[in-house]
Amino acid sequence: MTGQSAGSRPPARPSLRRRTHFAPIHDELLYSDLSDRAFRLWVLLDRQVSAEDDGAVSLAELGQHLDCSALSVDKAMRELARGGWLDIHRVAGARTRYVVHAEPPEVTG
Repeated sequence: MTGQSAGSRPPARPSLRRRTHFAPIHDELLYSDLSDRAFRLWVLLDRQVSAEDDGAVSLAELGQHLDCSALSVDKAMRELARGGWLDIHRVAGARTRYVVHAEPPEVTG
């Protein structure tokens, strides 16, 4: 015998599960030079839009998720926009529309 008593079972193997909410991340975004906060913001925005198709969330609410101020969220949004991962469109009134890009920005030149 191999050290196990008759009728005993081998130890259970740990299992891995994926939750239903996840964000596929393009390699170019993953290995970009974005700050950690901007990267996490992109994931939050992508998840919000994926869940609702047209997500509506305030900078203050995003700041709560990122443990930072609305001003810091705005700075991270501008960083994403400079990198081509987010479009920022000012619309009538005080509203702003954001378009999250899942694909890397095109290289121009």
